[in-house]
Amino acid sequence: MNPQEALPWVETLLASPKTTLIYLFLSLLLYDLGRRTRRWYRLRHVPGPWICGWTSLWLLKQHLGPRIDQSWKKLVEEYGPVVRMAPNEILLADADELVRIQSPRSVYRKDDWYQIGQMSPPHHNLLSMQDKEARRERKRKVGPGYNGLGGTSFESGLNKAIESWICLLERKYVSPPGFSPKPLDLALQAHYYSLDSLGEIAYSRQLGFLQNDADMHKILETNEKVMPVMFVMSNFIGLGKHLKKWPLSLLLPRDGDQVGFGAIMGVTTSLIDARLAEQNNIPVDGKEKKKDILQSFIDEGLTREELNSEVTIQFFVGSDTVASLIRMTFLFLLSNPAIYSTLQGEIDAAIEAGLISSPITDAEARQHLPYLQAVIRESLRFFPPVACGVFYKNVPEAGDTLCGRYALPAGTKVSTVAGLMALNRDSKIWGEDADVFRPERWLEAEEQARQGEEEKLRVMSKTVDLNFGGGQFLCSGQKIALTQANKVLPELLRRYNFSLVDPIEPIKIRGAIAWMAHDLWVNVEKRESGK
Repeated sequence: MNPQEALPWVETLLASPKTTLIYLFLSLLLYDLGRRTRRWYRLRHVPGPWICGWTSLWLLKQHLGPRIDQSWKKLVEEYGPVVRMAPNEILLADADELVRIQSPRSVYRKDDWYQIGQMSPPHHNLLSMQDKEARRERKRKVGPGYNGLGGTSFESGLNKAIESWICLLERKYVSPPGFSPKPLDLALQAHYYSLDSLGEIAYSRQLGFLQNDADMHKILETNEKVMPVMFVMSNFIGLGKHLKKWPLSLLLPRDGDQVGFGAIMGVTTSLIDARLAEQNNIPVDGKEKKKDILQSFIDEGLTREELNSEVTIQFFVGSDTVASLIRMTFLFLLSNPAIYSTLQGEIDAAIEAGLISSPITDAEARQHLPYLQAVIRESLRFFPPVACGVFYKNVPEAGDTLCGRYALPAGTKVSTVAGLMALNRDSKIWGEDADVFRPERWLEAEEQARQGEEEKLRVMSKTVDLNFGGGQFLCSGQKIALTQANKVLPELLRRYNFSLVDPIEPIKIRGAIAWMAHDLWVNVEKRESGK
């Protein structure tokens, strides 16, 4: 057909707007169908619900629910350790492969999903950084602070925060034996403690949560409202990028707001400014510098902008995970009286034998309280502190093959967290009682290891350790979280008896990257033998 012959057809088309719209709609429909077909085809061999090969609606629907971890667990039970949960998104529930993907030599990189962790645009923190070399350099600078090196003191700060929590309990909630108790929300107070203990070890000052028994600056209220929204928005990373640009960026929280994220930014700014001013005013022969995480960051050479980025993210990543570990361990203990009694008995026996001091040290807990270690590890297995985020890693340019069967092209997104709940309840690893909270399984595995059969303990430990990532993606706060549990649990259980107010519905919980939990109502009674 020559141009002259085509011209009347074009004129006819343009003369009929309705026809034009129909052709335009059909063209767009065919384009979208072709695009979706190409996306489906590249991962057609990976099992999963059929709809997940064509659209992300299934995954979006799960993000809108309260327990996405349970949906992921069901996928693994039905389809196996490698599951397609969206057109370009893969769930992985194989411990060996997860270790390999996250190893120091791995060429997998963080996906754009991590942009949701960027709290101070345009500056990045260790969580939101995607460039491998930049992350390695930042980790070199923040690592000493998070690992208690270079004079950073965890234990003295944690002791002060634990003392503040005990003072609050004694002042408002503890009842003598035989008297009517005043219930407290242990889920909420665990988060108060987490934030104040973070303040002590990071900034050498508490933030007022325990002293006032209140949500300072409505940080937790804002967290519970905003995190589910961020969780859903993580499915639309491209939209999130535009929100950080002018003029939409003017709508975002900012330093100076009285509540919410803006208030958190104000708190971090004041903390950093006060410390830098203090630094500049200390004479050479003056008082010693503070020994905390913030000072370690300064000594390692972080700039003002880098400090702000790292300190802001601590209020979320650091406090949420520690609070979850403490509150859920208490819930499992209170729901299992025999386990509660056994742990309390171990603590009492160690006190009588003079094996642990008051306050207990992390080293004493690790050395003299083996049942406590089993309880903590079982709690991490049973309810990982972060089991609802996807934390995608991108398949490298050369592609990769998972579990020896599933070839993945470059750019495929592999979640290194979505499969954790399934792995931690896998009967092939944990036995037929995988859905039972039983700390004794760890003591049994340790006994087998002492007799030369080390494989079971190795597999169990490797699987649970994945809750903190691994290799180049290892959580920097792992040591802090475990030290917290080793100190808080013995100090409270040696002094008090806790009991659930409502054993039928003991807690309300929602997953949104971290866990939003409240209404863990308990009674607290002072122990006659508490020391």
